[in-house]
Amino acid sequence: MSLQGGPLHIPELLDLILSFVHAPRDLRRCALVNRSCAHPAQSRLFSSLDLRRNSQCDALSAIFATSPHLAGFVTTLVISAQEDLSFALRQLLAVSFPFLTTIRFVADINVVPVYVVDLDVMRSFLGIPTLISVTVETPFKSWDEMGRIWNGCSPNIKHLSYDLMFTVAPSFTPSLSGSMEMSRRIKLDSLNSKAFSKDSAPWRHDPGCPFDVSGLKAFGFHFGMTKELVDVLSPSLDTIKILSLDAYSANDRQVSRFRAVTQLNIRHYQTEGSRSFNAIRVMHPDVRNRISAIRFQVYFSGEHDLLSLDAELGKVHEYFPRLQTVVINLHPSKLGTEEFKEEFKQDVRAYRWNPDPGITVRCNFESERSIPWHTEIV
Repeated sequence: MSLQGGPLHIPELLDLILSFVHAPRDLRRCALVNRSCAHPAQSRLFSSLDLRRNSQCDALSAIFATSPHLAGFVTTLVISAQEDLSFALRQLLAVSFPFLTTIRFVADINVVPVYVVDLDVMRSFLGIPTLISVTVETPFKSWDEMGRIWNGCSPNIKHLSYDLMFTVAPSFTPSLSGSMEMSRRIKLDSLNSKAFSKDSAPWRHDPGCPFDVSGLKAFGFHFGMTKELVDVLSPSLDTIKILSLDAYSANDRQVSRFRAVTQLNIRHYQTEGSRSFNAIRVMHPDVRNRISAIRFQVYFSGEHDLLSLDAELGKVHEYFPRLQTVVINLHPSKLGTEEFKEEFKQDVRAYRWNPDPGITVRCNFESERSIPWHTEIV
């Protein structure tokens, strides 16, 4: 028996079957009913854990205390590092997560007070040696606080996503004390910034800055490009190959300063996905002439959006002469009822794209397949 041309073994078959099971309760039942399903079901249950409530942390601590092998399935943690969770989180720090690669620090400002962060807890989690990717959406009182969490962090961190507009209050000076001088900067492969204050540009030259952006391969930003931001990235303007941006920032003249870009990731959060393509038509010709791959991240409302985008792709070589691959990441979470979502997915899978000859078009559903933004399209 084969699947997509390759041999299908029993573990692969079980994994395929369980890919259609999404509810945690149903996955637990699968693990209990059939021993063969236990491993793949546990993997799906524990691969990504949400640690934003005391009850969640306490429950997981109890589970790992009796079944420590389950921690081996954990690859992603979503953590609220607020002080009221400190005790529960410290209990989980005693657990070994041998395959943890991703951490996302978040804060629910509608529930807990802002600027009450346990820096020691954050620093301890960042010290897990297998860690590769970090997202920080947690607010700090100052740049000095933000810098302190990186002392002793994993040397393997390569991917960082920061919300600098939200992370540091604008009234604070972006400099770090001399006592905070870093012995080793974190050399990043990718950096994603939701916003960037012009006052933070000198921070890169501060001895306390924890990040080395001189050899970035991927960079993403939101809410417009600024000259100050590009100046901070000046050491890597000849190394960044993947540029991720919102559709309406694509025509900013600062984008043309990225001299090595070959792949665009375009975010668009409205319906009518063709608008995303319309927006990037007006990019600087020097950029468009280098692009070989584009990934759209859009919400679609129906088949008419596919038709609109398809019509634009039919003229793609007119604007991107070297384009070879287009990947469209659909967000069915915005498409109404579950029944409608499934019907829409079937329509998309059956849809026959008609791009220019030589261009490949692929569709992914975000809820089914999460692709890191900094991943190169192949």
